[in-house]
Amino acid sequence: MTLKGTATQRPTRRMSHVLAKITLALALILGAISGATQILTDLRQEKNAVQYSAEEFLASVAPSAASAAYNFYPPAAEQVVEGLFTQRAIQSVTIFNEGAVMVERSREVEQTLPALGSLVVADPVVLERTLFSPSQFGEAEPIGRISITVDRSVVAPAFVNRMWQYFLFATIKNFFLGLLLIALVYGALARHIIG
Repeated sequence: MTLKGTATQRPTRRMSHVLAKITLALALILGAISGATQILTDLRQEKNAVQYSAEEFLASVAPSAASAAYNFYPPAAEQVVEGLFTQRAIQSVTIFNEGAVMVERSREVEQTLPALGSLVVADPVVLERTLFSPSQFGEAEPIGRISITVDRSVVAPAFVNRMWQYFLFATIKNFFLGLLLIALVYGALARHIIG
């Protein structure tokens, strides 16, 4: 009778070890999937925030660009460009004066997530704003426009750090939840089934 009980316990123990390994593997996979999903959602929101910030910045420099275009003063237009280039995501700036290019400059932007390589490709968006003549009386007339190209894939370094921390936390949390689940299954159910 003892031999019969020992023979049935071995397959049960092997099966419980296999179930434990499957539980841990699923916990890690689910942690990685939930972490990656959260990262992609946050990245999309961050890209929208980069674009919104650039739009607001463009609106704030539009009066200076309009003044430079109205007076046809290229040094003032260069200062507007330099001011816009303080934002890391701005790739190029063009200021037009009645259709003619007054100032045009571009630069290479530094990738924020080089470790992800081709997964985070450049995401350029062109933003334009019409420039109006300064008018004290009557209606202001369009005198030109300013156009900027924003790479929405350039996100803040703090976001990148937060992204990796969340991914690691989600994966480790699910691993420990898997261990807890295994302990509960062994402690509560396996003893009664085996014993």
